[in-house]
Amino acid sequence: MYVRRDFIARSRPTFSQALSGLVKSIRLRRPEDAVYWLIYLDGFPASEKLTRKAARFRIARRILIGSAEDGHSMECGKKSGVESQVYDLSRQGRKDLRFRIAAYWGLE
Repeated sequence: MYVRRDFIARSRPTFSQALSGLVKSIRLRRPEDAVYWLIYLDGFPASEKLTRKAARFRIARRILIGSAEDGHSMECGKKSGVESQVYDLSRQGRKDLRFRIAAYWGLE
């Protein structure tokens, strides 16, 4: 049975809201916004409800599901070098990641 909870206004998005922002920015093909949300999610503090490992699993799962729903092929990802890499999220790393995402979507 659904238990109704009151809305609590917060100054920062919750993990689920930020994850939704990441998915929407990917679907709208906005690489700068996608990188922003990815960095925000990566810096999200661990809690009792959500460990870092579980958070990263949820992020990866949503990206994978979004890719499958949008029909992105693995061949296209391999050609642009996006597949299975660990990214450095420093300033240069973010610039490189934006370039790779744009190349993957054909926006370059």
